[in-house]
Amino acid sequence: MTSLAIVAVLATCVTSAVVMLRLRSMLGLVMSLTATLSYAIRHVLLATGFDTLHPDELFLYQGTAGLITSAGWMVALWQATVTAAVAVTVVLGRSRRHRRPPPAPTSRYDWSTAALVLTALSALVMVLLSAYYGSPAAAQRALRVSDVNSGFGVLVVLPSAATVACVAWFRRARDEGRNALAPVVLGGVDAMVFYGFGSRAGALAAVIGFALAAADAAGLLRLRRLLRPRALLALVVLVAVVGGGAVGLRSVRDANATRADYSDYSVVRRVSTSLNLTYFDALVLARRDWPARYELRGASDISRGLSAAVPRALWPGKPVDNETGKWFRRTYEPTREGGWPLGAVGEWYVAFGWAGLLSAAAVSGWLAVRLEGLLQRLLGPGVGRSVAALVGLTVFPTGLLTNSPSRALPWLLAPLATARLARLVLPRATRPPAEQRRPALL
Repeated sequence: MTSLAIVAVLATCVTSAVVMLRLRSMLGLVMSLTATLSYAIRHVLLATGFDTLHPDELFLYQGTAGLITSAGWMVALWQATVTAAVAVTVVLGRSRRHRRPPPAPTSRYDWSTAALVLTALSALVMVLLSAYYGSPAAAQRALRVSDVNSGFGVLVVLPSAATVACVAWFRRARDEGRNALAPVVLGGVDAMVFYGFGSRAGALAAVIGFALAAADAAGLLRLRRLLRPRALLALVVLVAVVGGGAVGLRSVRDANATRADYSDYSVVRRVSTSLNLTYFDALVLARRDWPARYELRGASDISRGLSAAVPRALWPGKPVDNETGKWFRRTYEPTREGGWPLGAVGEWYVAFGWAGLLSAAAVSGWLAVRLEGLLQRLLGPGVGRSVAALVGLTVFPTGLLTNSPSRALPWLLAPLATARLARLVLPRATRPPAEQRRPALL
């Protein structure tokens, strides 16, 4: 059964990626790849004996082979359901495509002004926070651990919205054949601000978002072109840079913020924790203890996720553990900081069991197609796909999460509103030359 589960997980992950590429579903592709990274790779490492489940002390007195296999089947079922939902939604939508309005012109949004303003505000906020806490390292530790309930964490909306604006500006410049260096530089500033907030995931999302936007603009995200040697080499380099960067950023951040010591970890364990591959380890725990030991949580995590969108300054009594990973770790280690993220598969399983897992997977696939289509109609095909990729990395990693609605505020609603407001306040800044304007329809 172990070998069969490995084959099933790898087959569904590869099939899912191929289907998403063939259907040109950028958001679906990102969901599929993040699920593969978060669950499938770790499953293979554990099932083949390259590592043991983390943390070791929670699995000392029982066999783990059956648990690993069972959790692997959960991942395979999730990937298959998401892929089927995307395919069905695309096929059903093609019959109505001729009735849809054409994509809106991208000049309705002033991405360059939004990126400049939001990045400047982000950098200013980080400078002020560093001065307030005494140093950038002290600010990172406070925002990550010691003063997490100060209310300053809501300011991360600034680099989030700025990153989306920079990626959109970058993609529009590439599509129009203009120089795209300025948004890349600003995006680098936003990545550093993210890291100042202790958000390694935000910094990496910015890097990957630019890489996906560049690859899509160059037409590389097509199955035939991806199989070419140069494309494969570029993919290997990107994986190496992101992987090495993730390990390095994790080490520096933990030395400054959490004071965690991973010197006794093996290389496989260190890479797994740095790249968040241990989502699968948390999923194994959830499979073992829910509902056998703990009751299913129902909609409680959804309500907590929605509460995360409310600033603590407006709601001083807001629950502390707004993310599923935090309360999940407290269940086993009540005094430890941080969390053990479960990802979409685990979150919906501990909420509603197998029915929740299947239903959420189907909704994730449907939402991937619908939301990307909406973004393309609002922003134009190219910018819409690039923004959809970034949204997939940050709002829907591995699929629809219980707190995805609150994540959408900084990563989707805020940048769209800022860019639209900039266009309305400064209409001449993005108005095309007179010879390029369409005559009004009578």
